[in-house]
Amino acid sequence: MMPATRLVLSHFWVAVAAFAVGCMMAVMQALARTGIELPFGTASLYYLSVTAHGVLLALVFTTFFIMALGYLVAETTLGGVAGPAWAWAGFWIAVVGTLVTTGAILSGTSTVLYTFYPPLLAHPAFYFGATLIVVGSWIWCGVMIGSYRSWRTSHALDRVPLPAHGMIATVAIWVLATTGLAVVALVGWWLSSSIQTGTDAEQQHAEQAKGQIEDQSAKLASVCTELAQVRSEVGLLRAELGAFIHGPPSLRSPLTRGDKRS
Repeated sequence: MMPATRLVLSHFWVAVAAFAVGCMMAVMQALARTGIELPFGTASLYYLSVTAHGVLLALVFTTFFIMALGYLVAETTLGGVAGPAWAWAGFWIAVVGTLVTTGAILSGTSTVLYTFYPPLLAHPAFYFGATLIVVGSWIWCGVMIGSYRSWRTSHALDRVPLPAHGMIATVAIWVLATTGLAVVALVGWWLSSSIQTGTDAEQQHAEQAKGQIEDQSAKLASVCTELAQVRSEVGLLRAELGAFIHGPPSLRSPLTRGDKRS
């Protein structure tokens, strides 16, 4: 068994798992387009599946598959993978990014279809995970370049094996392609975080205003209760006063008896 077999297979199986989940999402989309009524066939779930299908196949599957293939080429044509610790670090960073991104999609907060360019914005966790996937692939690029340089040092006069030459060209293209992807992810992350912060501030302000309104309403209700009590007491006083005025002559005041001694 080659020293890098476990490393290669680990990347390969993650790619296969992403491919399987993405294919299941594609089947669900196909069934939805045929008009078959599915018990879970809601519009939100359909667009969630579109996002998961695109991200898992276009980003996760291709990233892990090309990394597995690159390490296989380095092991078979360049004499081994230089810096296996870095290779494993890149793998786990990309795996964590995959889990975070997939979790954001499945939570329903990151439905941005096949691409995730603004103005469609996902949850900040989605962009954070996508950035980790790209960072993991950049570590792979560094390991591949290091493996090539290590081989070239001991084979200065030999021709570069064709598979290794093609893989190094792939690394160059990969860096160019994923740089734009990382910029888009970071911009989306910044926009989503800014909007989320603004929304949280507005929600907090609304909650404070609601609390003030509730306090004022409670005070107004208390005042109304006191006024009702005062009105009740005034009614009782009026009744007693009426009874006093219109009661027996012995209870009337001198003025009400018509005392004319003056």
